[in-house]
Amino acid sequence: MKIPIACAACLAATVSWGQVITNDLVLYLDANVDTDGSDGWDFTQPAVPGGGGTLPLVNPANVPTNQVETEGGRYYRATGDTQAFGGPVPTNAVYSFSYEIWLRVNGLGYVTQENAIGAWRKSEDFIDNRTSIFMGADDFRDIDLDTTSFSGWTHPEPIGPPSGTRWIFKDQANLGLDKWHQVVFTYQDATDFISSNGVLNVYLNGDPTPVSVVTGVDLYNMGSASAPDHAELGYASVFMIAAGEANRNLEGDIAIVRLYRDVLTPAEVTQNFDAHKDLYPFAGPQVALMPTNIPDLMEIQLETVNGVVYELERSADVAAPSNTWVSTDSFIRGDGATMRMYDKTDANNPGFNRISVSAP
Repeated sequence: MKIPIACAACLAATVSWGQVITNDLVLYLDANVDTDGSDGWDFTQPAVPGGGGTLPLVNPANVPTNQVETEGGRYYRATGDTQAFGGPVPTNAVYSFSYEIWLRVNGLGYVTQENAIGAWRKSEDFIDNRTSIFMGADDFRDIDLDTTSFSGWTHPEPIGPPSGTRWIFKDQANLGLDKWHQVVFTYQDATDFISSNGVLNVYLNGDPTPVSVVTGVDLYNMGSASAPDHAELGYASVFMIAAGEANRNLEGDIAIVRLYRDVLTPAEVTQNFDAHKDLYPFAGPQVALMPTNIPDLMEIQLETVNGVVYELERSADVAAPSNTWVSTDSFIRGDGATMRMYDKTDANNPGFNRISVSAP
């Protein structure tokens, strides 16, 4: 049941532009920083004390090449199979997460199974938790997310399914060919094994309005009393999912990868995009990101209740019947603190916003 909250005041967003978000950043790879892939791809972990290292090549004979755009942005390019990086990284628990990747698809893959982009998990072994990004054989231009929690695998229902919980989120965004994109997946973890209240948002090219929202997800990463650490970052890969499937690697370019152990807000997604967008030839419509255009973005602040799902709606009439309010397809799950939601002030927003609440 959804309960509408009275129309909230809309405020101009007041974020700090031009700075990458580093809070809760547990994996960061940037082709502008490490331009030599022959010894692997260096990574940092701002939120992990002493964290950092190098993702090794899965095949030392096949090195993705570091190249540069006219605008100055650098990236790694794969032009043949098994050109990929992957290996262990300093561990960190990751329950709710944000996975951000800057990429360009140049072809339809080297095999028919998939066009693999990257992954993170506890270990390379598939019996542990895993989160993978790829484009499937049904359409190598549509980006998919496959995420699995095995943290409850030793327990019968209703505590947890014997083989874990798996969600494959198909066709979350169409990337086309030969175009740069920033894609950000944010997942707010379900509260327990028997609650289907996880929320996935997918953002494209800095737009604070998600291109895809999935609610009712029962994937629970927190783990159980006997297995509290299964939702853990301990292994990461780029251009592939796992070494045993390295021939399915992406045919394309990857510039930046970021994994956070929390959910980025829409404003933070936009802020990360703004920090690097001038380095790459982004084509097509983009969100106006300069501070002079911030009034075009409406910010609604609300005090949230932990676990409650909030949906942003709009209407031309603040007193309109409930069935005439239109969803903006923007959802968040409360964490008990002040949170923010965003909508554009354009022809699609005729005047008023409100929040509807779904009981957890």
